[in-house]
Amino acid sequence: MATSRRNFVFFLGIGGATIASLTAAGFLYRAADRGSFSDLQSGKPFVPWREWENRSLAGAEAVALAGTLACSSLNSQPWWLRLEGNIIDLYFRRTSYPVFLDPFDREALIGLGACIENMVTGAEGLDRSATVTLFPSQTNIDHIARLVLGPGVPNETARFLAIGNRHTNRSPYDRNRPLSQSAMAALTRLTPSGRARFSLFPADSPKGQEFADAIVAATEDTLADPSMLAEEFQWFRQTIDQISATSNGLSFLTSGLSDLQVRTAMALPDISEEDFGRFWTHQTREVQLPNTPMFGILAVDDNGDPIQLVEAGRLLQRLHLEATAHGVAMQALGHVNWVADREEARGRNRDFIDRAYALSGGMGQMVLGMRLGYALRPARASPRMPLPAVLVPRMGPRPTPRPATDNMPLPRLREPAVRPPKP
Repeated sequence: MATSRRNFVFFLGIGGATIASLTAAGFLYRAADRGSFSDLQSGKPFVPWREWENRSLAGAEAVALAGTLACSSLNSQPWWLRLEGNIIDLYFRRTSYPVFLDPFDREALIGLGACIENMVTGAEGLDRSATVTLFPSQTNIDHIARLVLGPGVPNETARFLAIGNRHTNRSPYDRNRPLSQSAMAALTRLTPSGRARFSLFPADSPKGQEFADAIVAATEDTLADPSMLAEEFQWFRQTIDQISATSNGLSFLTSGLSDLQVRTAMALPDISEEDFGRFWTHQTREVQLPNTPMFGILAVDDNGDPIQLVEAGRLLQRLHLEATAHGVAMQALGHVNWVADREEARGRNRDFIDRAYALSGGMGQMVLGMRLGYALRPARASPRMPLPAVLVPRMGPRPTPRPATDNMPLPRLREPAVRPPKP
């Protein structure tokens, strides 16, 4: 049963004076039944974080574990890993990514690049070297990378130490507190990185306002599209039981809400797609964008080149780890590119294709936006699939691409279908 719009909007502004009213009509019973009173960061979905913190694994398994803690769109975790001695093979897990929101595999490849970067960073801190070969197979387009581990010198960098603390923070940031000079210098040193690069700009600048307007418009456009809304909603978990059953996706836990709001939201009856759209729009427009001092854009030379998208993912993960090491919160914002990809896939309007190109400011082609700042509320860890669940058996055939169907767009691997106009 879906909760009413009135009840859900009410919960967004819940305060101490309203708590008493929530005890009526079986609220406490429902809250207990749906896990609202439990430890919000305990149980199977959060074991991988504790395994990393406790150094429970060693060798290639520990490096692979680091990879599973990387960021990915909608926390879809689109990776398979195969371990053979000191070799780690990374594959695209096509059963675990949003097809309609990501028709050209752009965000999936960025997430796979983030997985690589976390493994390389993890290997360095675990006394290993890691040699990376991208797309090593001539016949399997889903074989994204091979890492060969070798002996190394202990190098517990700040980014290595940040692996277990790096979480996407969707809460409000302090709009009036700019990033420190040391943090800005550390982030700036990370670009350019091959053919991937990024730029940072103040939220109160003309470009910052243009960026915020584009994000709001794209969010509203995405959530007004029935197929896109349905798919985004499919990745949203509303109770502890749902989180435990999948160990992936988004949830109230990771939406930037207070503990009280989270527990209340999970105790209410399930929300509808419509209310989910209102909630996500409200959080984006009213909470996140107005409460951010710094925005950023990640760009590549050619967003149709899978190698460049993987490089963009590696750079994104480095940025997030470096930001975490300096106490800076970060959240990726992908809605502009979601709508631009939809326009390209359907061959219709070019509004957001052109908007993304304009926002890149001559850096190339925008593939992701981001917000950065000092959070007013700490981020919670997102659920993770346990390492055994993403490991391909050592014996038996390697993963092969899933056959294309009418409902699954072919991956864009070499050339974009439509190139943005030159300025």
